[in-house]
Amino acid sequence: MIPLDSIAAPAPLPPATAGRVAVRSVRVRPSTVLAVFPRDVNIVVQRIVPPAASDRFDLIVASNILIYYDVFEQSLAVANLAAMLRPGGLLLSNDRIFELPDGPVASIGYTDVTYMELPGGGRRGDRIAWYQRR
Repeated sequence: MIPLDSIAAPAPLPPATAGRVAVRSVRVRPSTVLAVFPRDVNIVVQRIVPPAASDRFDLIVASNILIYYDVFEQSLAVANLAAMLRPGGLLLSNDRIFELPDGPVASIGYTDVTYMELPGGGRRGDRIAWYQRR
């Protein structure tokens, strides 16, 4: 595990016209960037099969994806995502997952993220749900 302060990077300044904006950044080694490549996978009917169980993912982020599926399709997608996670691995989603009693993942909490504070005290943001593979 790398200490968080060792990967912090100076954040770029947003334009003055953006108003009050919090900006964060991290350093990512070029070797890490070059090791990442996209895969076109339909998570309802496909999954990435790792060459070994030890190559499964520790974390999968599914942002603004699962909302487009009905309960049946979402259940298939979550089963495929869970199969790509190592046991105990985490699935993060800003879309609520319909949890089946014997489903492959269980909710373990959430984090509320505020993107914008509105005049009058309102806020815009997401609730990021944390699910753990059983």
